[in-house]
Amino acid sequence: MLKIKIIPIFKKKGLRCNESNSYRQIAIATTASKIVEHLILQKYSSELKVGAWQYGYKKSLGTKKGIFGLRCIVNHFNNNGSKVFCSFLDASKAFDNVMHEKLCLKLLDKNILVSVVRLFLRWCKTQRFCI
Repeated sequence: MLKIKIIPIFKKKGLRCNESNSYRQIAIATTASKIVEHLILQKYSSELKVGAWQYGYKKSLGTKKGIFGLRCIVNHFNNNGSKVFCSFLDASKAFDNVMHEKLCLKLLDKNILVSVVRLFLRWCKTQRFCI
């Protein structure tokens, strides 16, 4: 359950094949871990809801809808004579720097069972990856 296979997928032509940034990593988990993950998400879906303005990792949403929303907002303000200033944050590497203990405290604050949080923490700390 703790073994994850990482499959590197080449992003697109024109990139250098000898640079790690040219690849997207796809994680293939075991069937057992997928079943446990599904059961946990099914049980706690209402406690683990994310904000309305988050487009990533949500069913039927993605960057296209986020870009569309941004364009609508910018067009609205520009059409009404106002300037729009934007700031963007690249959080693509943020997952690699998650403080799992703090995340577990947040899960406990959302009334997730202690045994489930312990399982999650152990899962994060003891997973083994191979490429």
